[in-house]
Amino acid sequence: MNWNQEEFIAYLLIYASYADGVFLPSERQLILEKINNDSFHKIMSESAGDSDEVKIEKIKAHEGIYYPTHAQKQELLYLIKKQFLADGNFSDEEKVLWDRLVEIL
Repeated sequence: MNWNQEEFIAYLLIYASYADGVFLPSERQLILEKINNDSFHKIMSESAGDSDEVKIEKIKAHEGIYYPTHAQKQELLYLIKKQFLADGNFSDEEKVLWDRLVEIL
């Protein structure tokens, strides 16, 4: 796992999109506005085989590389929140993941 920044964003946003168990076209479209199709498919395949624990560890391993400052972490959290709201609903599952991501980022 040697991601560039785009692949890290893809992984994080795909993870956020699946928080409520459903990956909607609106969520996919929002990700594709930020990253290219190749990165999306590469990371989609990788994330499918990862457990929740592995996903968190991968996120922890990369967030400091690409988003080391407080301001950059706030930018990252904004992207995550926007992803959660892509379907117009901030579900209980998404709130739980949000709290967890705020804690680790």
